[in-house]
Amino acid sequence: MREISQSQQVGRNSLSFKWLDVIGGRSHSQNVFLGVTIGTLLLSGFTLVDFINRGGNWQDRNIRAIVPGSDYNWLSTYLVISIPIVFYCGVTSRFLWGKIFSFSTLVLALLAHTASYTRAGWLASVAQLFSWGIVTRRRVLFISFILGIILVSIALIGIAQTGYQADTLDAWTLETRIQVWKLGADQIIRHPLVGIGYGNNIFQPVLVNSPMGDSPMHLHNTLLMFGVGSGIPGLVLFSWVFVRLGVELFPKKNPKNWTDSETLKLCLGIVLVGFFCRNLFDYMFAGSLAYLFWILMACGLESNESITPNYKKEGLESG
Repeated sequence: MREISQSQQVGRNSLSFKWLDVIGGRSHSQNVFLGVTIGTLLLSGFTLVDFINRGGNWQDRNIRAIVPGSDYNWLSTYLVISIPIVFYCGVTSRFLWGKIFSFSTLVLALLAHTASYTRAGWLASVAQLFSWGIVTRRRVLFISFILGIILVSIALIGIAQTGYQADTLDAWTLETRIQVWKLGADQIIRHPLVGIGYGNNIFQPVLVNSPMGDSPMHLHNTLLMFGVGSGIPGLVLFSWVFVRLGVELFPKKNPKNWTDSETLKLCLGIVLVGFFCRNLFDYMFAGSLAYLFWILMACGLESNESITPNYKKEGLESG
């Protein structure tokens, strides 16, 4: 994006993303959002077809929707990132076909998100809705959100009593994570300054008599992985990146006075909340998910109106 911006300022041609300029004069952020929406449509459609073909159903999570070549954790994390983008595209589209395309994709994405049966992903989406209600200051939305959680919880408990979704409500994975997190926190206390280092086999505790068997496990928490790997200073600096992004992306004005740029940044702030929450239960800050996350954060920073030089603003006003 920096290269594109510089090439536009000096007025020279650039091959980078040049082919995207044919899409109706859209901004580069909008083109990225369009790519995410198309990718979500294709991925959700393939995932749901594959889920049905493998015998998946809504009675339990013995079979779960997965990403081609990966698993349900990657699917749920991608959908946590992409669903706010797809919703934003549907709301802001000026054309009927754009709204139909976006909201149809949103429905498929929500179905795929449900079929992943990944509770950490669901919780991340709940956190996104919660943050949206707080930032937009909509009491009705906030109250409806709380009541919805209560009703869904009661419904799930009732369903479990009938024998359906028993594995979905089984808390053994959370209990296992808590045990591993305690071992990770103990390592941080023992090595607070520089940690114990990084590597696939640096810290893999073995929990005896766990449902997964006596096999080495990972920390299942990105923050703890940074803390164990590089100590408290590294953990603080890594957390600071998320805090700074949150300060930059979440609008501080009254929602009635938001500009288009601030609305776009709010969407990406919600993406930030979901991705951060998802990484509290698994290490998902890697590979294509991390690439997409940084690309989207760059979209938010690019839309920051404060980066426009004052002399340019004054020149435009005087002109």
